[in-house]
Amino acid sequence: MYMSMRFPGLKPKALTFSYDDGVRQDKRLVKLFDKFNVKGTFNICTGRFGEDTPQAIASGRDAMSEREMTELFKCSSHEVAVHAYTPPHHESL
Repeated sequence: MYMSMRFPGLKPKALTFSYDDGVRQDKRLVKLFDKFNVKGTFNICTGRFGEDTPQAIASGRDAMSEREMTELFKCSSHEVAVHAYTPPHHESL
């Protein structure tokens, strides 16, 4: 028996985008995705809300606040998921 998997619209293939941690740079990415009708999954680290230490900013990993995150995704069709409270590899930021 032959079976094939199909995505919405009976498309045989899908391209997915997944981004981690809820950093401020995601705001620009969400605007671009919305402009071109592209959907993404954004994995949030809730323990990092508002983390803006000099090290985090210098590395480009400064996290959005809970309010920024809520505002960004409240009218969005992107998937928002929990990544972790604080990933171990970010403890030094």
